[in-house]
Amino acid sequence: MSDYSVNDCLGAPHNKIRHPDMPRCIFKILWETLSKGYHSSRRVMSAYAASIIKPLYEKLKAEEDRHVDRKAGLDASMAMITQILEDANMNYDEFIFSVINGK
Repeated sequence: MSDYSVNDCLGAPHNKIRHPDMPRCIFKILWETLSKGYHSSRRVMSAYAASIIKPLYEKLKAEEDRHVDRKAGLDASMAMITQILEDANMNYDEFIFSVINGK
């Protein structure tokens, strides 16, 4: 999935593999999920899923970038995604499953 060797990654910060367009709050959610033992393989994203995820990621990333302090940016984007999920009455997994299943 990446061109990094094992030696490139051992001892390196886990965010080394985060794409620069991925909001840090989403990476944080994914990392917290993985640390609980959950794993999901990457899939080819459908056009429908891309139409939902891309604008959301852009909005979250813009919020993070708006802050000079990286921690403040992460906190702000985390609050934003939390509010979006609360408004949709679902957790992050339910949101992703709804996007994958086109609902």
